[in-house]
Amino acid sequence: MKTFFLSIGLLLVLFLSCKKDENVKVNLEIISSEWYAKSQISDSNNFCEIHLKISGMAKSELLSIETFGDGLPGCSEIKCNSENKFSTDMVIYFFPSRDTTKRKFATTITAYSSKIKPNIVFCDAVGSGEVKRITLESPFLNCK
Repeated sequence: MKTFFLSIGLLLVLFLSCKKDENVKVNLEIISSEWYAKSQISDSNNFCEIHLKISGMAKSELLSIETFGDGLPGCSEIKCNSENKFSTDMVIYFFPSRDTTKRKFATTITAYSSKIKPNIVFCDAVGSGEVKRITLESPFLNCK
């Protein structure tokens, strides 16, 4: 019985002495970004897609970008290579192209120090811990 309590005490000391390295710094750098509009026909409907072609570097466990389509917010995960670099061309917004008004668009890229994936979540890219965000704004765009 003494051995059992001694073992429990030693395990408790080991668990309490373990400490997560909280000095992990999240870094996010945008090297290039280009916004453009593109018309797309889907099921006989004409849509305007607002794209962001972006590249950069990120030291993080998870990198996500906000997307909006027909008024519905969401986000997508951006994958980095083994050198912590990323390059992607994302559809940030889409809407029926009957609207020809020129307007600006924006999105936020977020780097997280840790990654969580709950069972039920609207956006499949969910992170926590230290966070770094960069918001990018487009020039005036419209679909023709």
